[in-house]
Amino acid sequence: MIYLLVGQDNSAKEHKIAEIKASVLPTPESLSFDYQILYGHRLEDNELKEALMALPAVGKARVVVVHQADELNAGQKAMIVDVERQSQGKLIVILTADAIDKKDALFIKFSKVIKAFSFSPRVRQSVFDLMRAVSVNRKADALTILDELLRNGDYPLQILGGMFWKWKNDKKQVSAAKFRNGLLAFEQADFNIKRSQLKPEHALEVLVIKLCA
Repeated sequence: MIYLLVGQDNSAKEHKIAEIKASVLPTPESLSFDYQILYGHRLEDNELKEALMALPAVGKARVVVVHQADELNAGQKAMIVDVERQSQGKLIVILTADAIDKKDALFIKFSKVIKAFSFSPRVRQSVFDLMRAVSVNRKADALTILDELLRNGDYPLQILGGMFWKWKNDKKQVSAAKFRNGLLAFEQADFNIKRSQLKPEHALEVLVIKLCA
C-alpha cells in the first residue's frame, strides 16, 4: 500500500502516520527494525532502493516514510510503485509533502494504486470571529469560539480587550441602549476577571451571553 499525505497541517499528517504505524507495527521491536524515515531532498537512488527492498525483520510488513515526496525524481517515484507492487503486501510506503503538482506523474500514472489524504490547516478563529457571532446573536457559536480561543492559550484579559475594541468600533451598528448595556457588561467582566473569585473563563462566558441578549 502507498499512502500520500499532502498539506501543511503537519500535526494531522503525523497523527495519520502514527495511526498507520500502530496498525502495521504493533510492537517496539517491529518499530525498531521495520520502520524507516527518508527525505526526498537529495535522496540517492541506491538509498531509496535499499530501504524499499529490505524484507520485514519482525513484523508482517515494513513501513517506509518518505518526507518531501515532491522532491523525488520521476525514476524514484516509479521505483516506489514498482517495488510496492512486487512486495506482496510486505511494504507500506507513506509519502508526505506540503503540496504536490496535480500534473505530477505520481498523480496521473499511479493514482489508482495510491491512497491520498489532504490535510489543509484549520483556520484559527479570532476575537473578531467571536464578535461577528455576537453581532448576529449566535450565542452558541460565540461560546464555541471563545472556548477555542481559551484552549489555544489566549489570555482572558487579551480576549476581553479585543472584544471591547470591537464593541466600541461597532457602536453605530447597535442601538444606543444596547451599546450602553454592553459597556456595563464589559465593566462587570473586567471586575470579575481581576478582582472576583469567578474564574476568568466563566466571566467571559457571562459577558458573551449578556452581549447576545
